[in-house]
Amino acid sequence: MAPTPPTEAEIDVYITTRLRMLGVDLSVLPADAPSAPIDQARAMAACRGALADVAPVTRYELDAQRYAPLVYPAPQSEWSEFGE
Repeated sequence: MAPTPPTEAEIDVYITTRLRMLGVDLSVLPADAPSAPIDQARAMAACRGALADVAPVTRYELDAQRYAPLVYPAPQSEWSEFGE
């Protein structure tokens, strides 16, 4: 049975909870002011858009037979900043 997708209200609760955990309070912004540089409505729309961009990636299933984990790192890691 496939999981049910979240509702718009559940997504909004998730976004506001995550922002509060980061110390961001959207209530200090105007609710909907087109003349303001940013308002609550546009900030929430931007966050919903960011979640929509990430959602397809989370549904990708990695085939362990096709993409087996590497035992040894790439040789380039020895002389790059990532090998430190």
